[in-house]
Parts: sequence; C-alpha cells; structure tokens
Amino acid sequence: MKNAFKLKSLALSVAVASSSMAVMAPNVAQAELTGNIGLMSEYYFRGIQQSDGVSPEFGIDYEHESGFYIGAWSAKVDEQDIEYDIYGGYETEISGFTLGAGFTLYRYLERDWDTAYDELNLWAGYGPFTLMVDRGLHRDQEDADGKKGDRDYTVVSVAAEYAGFYGVYGRGMGFLPDEDNAQKGEDHTWVQLGYSTEIYTDTTIDFSILRSSKEATGDKERTTLLLGINKSFSFM
Repeated sequence: MKNAFKLKSLALSVAVASSSMAVMAPNVAQAELTGNIGLMSEYYFRGIQQSDGVSPEFGIDYEHESGFYIGAWSAKVDEQDIEYDIYGGYETEISGFTLGAGFTLYRYLERDWDTAYDELNLWAGYGPFTLMVDRGLHRDQEDADGKKGDRDYTVVSVAAEYAGFYGVYGRGMGFLPDEDNAQKGEDHTWVQLGYSTEIYTDTTIDFSILRSSKEATGDKERTTLLLGINKSFSFM
C-alpha cells in the first residue's frame, strides 16, 4: 500500500488507504529512486479499519522513464503486527488516456492480523477520473469445517481528483470473510471524500471523511474523519 495517502487506495496521493493500494506509478522524466515516511491518524484500507490509533508508514519506490516501476511499503496494524507490501507494474499514456497494469503482494510479519493477499491491478484514467479493477487471492482462509483454502475476490474503485480535492467510491466483491464460510466472502462498499495539499517542500497533508458500509465495519455504517501527513525524498 504505498503511501497511504496511498497506493493501496488509488494513487491520487490520498489516504484511501487506499491508496490503493491503488497502484499507479506516474511517468517521470528519468529513472528515479524515492522514499516516503508518514503518519496516519488511523489506517483504513478499502473502507476497513486496520489500526486502532496512529499508524506510522514508510515506503521506497523506483520508477523508470519507460513507465515501469517497483516498490515496497510498510505500516503498523493492530495487534502489534506490521504489514509490508511489494508491488510493481507498468503505466503508459495513449491519446490522453492513462493505462496501467501491475501486481501487489500484501504480507504481515507475524500473521497475527491476517494472512497474505496476492493481487493483479488494472487501471485506466482520463482527465481527473480513474477506474481501477483489482483481482486477488486471500491465502489460507479457513472455512466452517476447519479446511483451509484460497479465496478469490474482486475490488472495483472509481476516483476523481481536482485541485487537491478528491473522491473515491469502491466496492469489494468477496473481499470480506463470510461468517458461515470464510472461503466464500461478503461484499462491502466505501466512499471517501478529501483534500490533499503540500504544506512544505515534499511534505503533504491530507484530510478526508470516510463512509464504510456495515459489512466493512462488522455492525453498522460508520463515518470516520482521517488525517495523514507524509514526507517524500529522493535518493537519485
């Protein structure tokens, strides 16, 4: 989940956390190696709470002028576990349309919080609008009979951004465990509206309001105010 203002939520330099994450690497004029560190008031991913309180995050990215990129990102989740993600892909622009494809591997150091996720990420953008489709596998899910297996899921996100303001609507299909069969999965939705701006050189602050469906929270619909700050820097 790159900078969670963030890759996992959609690469609009927003905490959608999600970012994605979405997984978009901007075309750059030359090869570039960059890093980022930050703090999130709470870590949410696709409308689902990941931390109960402040979560530090950091990442490193390599982007080539050809459009290829690779990177890693990490953050603290609940139960004192650490999430770390590895991602890569390719993005290009054709007649004003931005097109990209990539992968994201989500992992946890202790596996206390969750098991692994493997995703294929596809996205297309035009002007301020971006559509992203993520197809993934949630590894080692245990069903009601105690048998383990992988659960497949799909997440579709639509985002718009203008002058720092942004909005994201997302729907996860089969992303959440089902109470009766963890290999089946439930659907959930989320909406996030926010504003992101640079307050100092390479330092960005982000405010947003997140609305998560009752499936995402486990009991009822929830509205959450989120704040994040991120500092980026270049190695080359």
